[in-house]
Amino acid sequence: MWLRGRETRASQRFGACGRPAQYAARRGCPHGALPYSLLRAPGSSQGAPQRMSRAVFLDRDGVLNAYLPGDYAKTPDELLLLPGVGAIVQKLRAAGYLTILISNQQGVAKGLMTPADLAAVTAKLRAEVPLDALYYCPHLKSEDCACRKPKPGMLLQAAQEHAIDLSASVFIGDTPTDAQAALAAGVPFVLVLTGQTKDPAGFSPTPNAVAQTLSEAVEWVLGSPRLERGVNEPRASSAKAAHEG
Repeated sequence: MWLRGRETRASQRFGACGRPAQYAARRGCPHGALPYSLLRAPGSSQGAPQRMSRAVFLDRDGVLNAYLPGDYAKTPDELLLLPGVGAIVQKLRAAGYLTILISNQQGVAKGLMTPADLAAVTAKLRAEVPLDALYYCPHLKSEDCACRKPKPGMLLQAAQEHAIDLSASVFIGDTPTDAQAALAAGVPFVLVLTGQTKDPAGFSPTPNAVAQTLSEAVEWVLGSPRLERGVNEPRASSAKAAHEG
């Protein structure tokens, strides 16, 4: 589901799984589980013919900000952005990619933070990182919703709403659930080692590339001519793949 506009209202009433009660009947999840976004891409319009766009999908925790093992960034002060991420993401936009956040945030459903808290954290993120759209799944893993990674629901919704060619796009993440969602959506995946995963050995599903940092991952995206033609790179297990075009 979309929350239109630049930020949510703190007074909006959310159900137990973190979504407005009026969306409880949505299909695909017993709790109306569709991801919500806090920003619509500039210039996007539904119903009008659009040329297919390329996108780089980005996980949040461990990719854009410091990974907090067993915890969540519940306040703006707890969102510790990694060095230079704003400029790095801007390189993708300058190259013509949409930059779209795809993030599980079950801390909302756990009651550890409110939707207003998440909106405040997101405001800080947006002030520093140029993102065209943001999708969050606020539900518990046990709810088996359609949006929570490793399911591809958020990617598929973003593709539909922003006319994205998934095969010509990339997902940059740090966990197997990120990789599984990318694989299910037919999106090449780049693993970065700044978050939950520190050693790519045995990582499954095998990523297309492994990068030490987000900067290296972006270098791989921008240097991969096969992505420009919409052809998936062969999946590679070596960290050297992050530097191979």
